[in-house]
Amino acid sequence: TENLISLEADNITISGFTIDGDSSTSVGIYFDDCSFININNNVVQNNIDYGIIYSNSSPTIEHNDIKNNISSGIDISAGGAGAIRDNSLINNRYGIRSYADSSPEITRNNISSNNTGMYCRGSATPIISYNTISNNTGYGIFIDDLLGNSVNPDIGGGDRNSDGQNKIRGNFIHGVNNETTHNIYAKNNWWGDAAGPKYPYHTSSTGDWAYWSGTGREIIFTPHLTTEP
Repeated sequence: TENLISLEADNITISGFTIDGDSSTSVGIYFDDCSFININNNVVQNNIDYGIIYSNSSPTIEHNDIKNNISSGIDISAGGAGAIRDNSLINNRYGIRSYADSSPEITRNNISSNNTGMYCRGSATPIISYNTISNNTGYGIFIDDLLGNSVNPDIGGGDRNSDGQNKIRGNFIHGVNNETTHNIYAKNNWWGDAAGPKYPYHTSSTGDWAYWSGTGREIIFTPHLTTEP
């Protein structure tokens, strides 16, 4: 009823399993303050909270199929970093949630058909590159100031050297929504249209929205990709 797998040591690899909460387990994999954790080539599904949740750790999480979790597919809390790459995150409430002071590198994932593809809050500073963030029923990436205005993901061209190259398309509400009072960098991405995204007062594109409200809190999306990578 709580965690299906709890890690309490360093140097652990979990590979080749189906980790199925059967709609009753809270968390598929949980760990805090562990080193050299590798989670790869698993199916993680049907947990009533999180597929994977961790803090104070820098794991490598790659080539997993993470789906049908009621809250987040991957939840990264205080002190969480590491590499999240080449995963499929489908049909979760949040594909990936990065909050507190977490700073993961999120690369080449398919983050699709969730409620929200990525949710960033607190003082999180994830680096987001080369992902497909598509067809989420709410937002592709939602950047929330609810728990602090220092949240600052680098979606392309920011100070943490994201290459961008994300495919942000087909998200129902907005591709990227910035609720903070500062600019968010999201350069060199594909928004579903050669003209780039729709954005406040410019809605002629058929691409996803880069949405903000008010000055000083823009999404800096230029230059954008004019062909799909």
